Amino acid sequence: MSALEEQIILFETYPQDARTVDEAFRRPLIHYVEFLETVHDMVIDLKEKRSRKKLDLFKAFTKVKVDAGEILKMNRDIEDRHRQLMEALGIFTALRVQVVDKTTKATEVKLDVTNAHVEATRAIVDATKATVDATNANVEMILTDVDAHAILQLPTVAFVASSVHNPCLQGTREAVLNTIWQWADDDTSDKPIFWLCDIAGSGKSTVAMTAVESWRSKGVLGGRFFFSIASNEASTTDKFCSTIARDLVHHIRELVPHVAGAVKQNPSFMRCSLEEQFELLVSGPLHHRQGRMILVIDALDECKSPPQRKELVETLSKVVQKSKKLKIFITSRPDP
Repeated sequence: MSALEEQIILFETYPQDARTVDEAFRRPLIHYVEFLETVHDMVIDLKEKRSRKKLDLFKAFTKVKVDAGEILKMNRDIEDRHRQLMEALGIFTALRVQVVDKTTKATEVKLDVTNAHVEATRAIVDATKATVDATNANVEMILTDVDAHAILQLPTVAFVASSVHNPCLQGTREAVLNTIWQWADDDTSDKPIFWLCDIAGSGKSTVAMTAVESWRSKGVLGGRFFFSIASNEASTTDKFCSTIARDLVHHIRELVPHVAGAVKQNPSFMRCSLEEQFELLVSGPLHHRQGRMILVIDALDECKSPPQRKELVETLSKVVQKSKKLKIFITSRPDP
């Protein structure tokens, strides 16, 4: 009995908008419970009457007949009330299903609206991302233009035709070339400078050009400088570092912002010493690259100024000790 009463209380706690549906089952259930309580009272009453000890045999026999009749009647009443309750329960279940369907459909509508909002938000995000990408592209273009402007401030030497030679013919100078290739490929070597000295006309510049072409194809060429006594610019070290730096960004595009940044931060770099220029424009940017890098310097002896030659050799000797990734190939006549 208490369990049924608890169910009634539970039904009465449903939301107000569902009370109409609950009413289809609540009243029959209450009537059923009240009827069971009445039956319970009747059974208790009959039990008490039968337990009286002063009844005679006839009265007791008559009472038994009455009890049986009442019990049969109560059984029929219980079955009838149970049937009514089950019918009400069926109606209640159907109505509750309708309410659930209605609630589900309302939820689906809200979900569709939410999905529409999500799609709209996603579209806005995509549009914003596209705008950001376009802005970044514009910024990158602007930065690229700024970097290009800075790189163009690097003065370069226009090498004369007589200082630029053709590579070695196939099958020639193989011994010396093999020695050079072994030196270039040996990352454990403690000799970062390869100095090829020979007399005039021995083909040093041809070997240098062969090395340039080979290392360019392998992606390890950093830059080149061909000294020539036939050119005022190519016979001094005044534009040596800036020319190497221009070559550096030409062969290794990833170093463009680093070289450009050095130029922008030091607009008066041409007034610096040769060692300072090399550190600023070449060694510094090379710190941002992985792997070895080779510079080619041909005909060092054609640098007209002995003090400049001495300063260049000393500078190169220092920088290769600081940077283990840098190697330098030099050609010259003996005792330049």
